[in-house]
This record gives sequence, structure tokens and C-alpha cells, in this order.
Amino acid sequence: MTKYPKKIDEKMKAYNEKHAQVDNTRSLAVEAVRAAREYAEEQYRKESPKKLEAIESAKIAYLQSVADFASFKNELASLPFEIARETVPTALDSVGPPSIPEIAWTYRQHVESDGNKYMIFPDEVNHAVKEFEVKRFSRV
Repeated sequence: MTKYPKKIDEKMKAYNEKHAQVDNTRSLAVEAVRAAREYAEEQYRKESPKKLEAIESAKIAYLQSVADFASFKNELASLPFEIARETVPTALDSVGPPSIPEIAWTYRQHVESDGNKYMIFPDEVNHAVKEFEVKRFSRV
């Protein structure tokens, strides 16, 4: 038997004790369901702001990390150009620009693709909301 919060458990106990009395069964069931509804609504009002705040914080942290990576990559890519400009600009012709791979942010047709590793896609969010689980490679 599932363990319910005390308030709901008391209503369920009363329902079970009176189950044989057909006249009171429905009203006792309604009371138990009402207690469960009130408990659910109260818990939602109490806990949902904290959970939504955690989601918002994670989203901001994720986007800050993406922006930090883009800035990091840009700084490294531009470094040889800056040094060449400050010294002998044609020196870059002998060396070439740095070989820094592009990130294929939206490509996700392979399990190890950049998109699957680093992005969050709507179908992944929908799966988490509807199925209550994280499915990392939702298109693979």
C-alpha cells in the first residue's frame, strides 16, 4: 500500500473502515479525494517556485557557458592576427591562422555530434516534461 501524507492517510483509513457502509462510502471517498487535491495544490504552491528558480538558474548558467566558450574561441582565433598586426602583418601569411574547429551546434544526426553534446532541443525538453526523464540523444 502506498504511504500517503498523514492528512490523506486519515481520509483513506476512514474510507476503508466505512467501505462496508454503502451510504457513507461516496461521501468519504469525496473527502479523501478533496484532501488529496488540497494537498497537491498546497505542495505545488510551496515547492514550484524553488524548482522553477533552479531551472531558470541552470538556463542562465548554460547560456553563460556557451557565451564564455564563444568568447574564448574568438580570443584565441584573433590572437595571431593581433600579433601580426603589431609586428609584421605579412608574417601571418607564412604561418596561417590557427586551426580551431567549428562547433556544429545544431547538427545532431550522430550520437557524438556537437549538437547532441552541447545543445538543448525542444524535443528533449518535451520528453523531460512528458516522460519525467532526460533523454540525451532524442533523435538518434
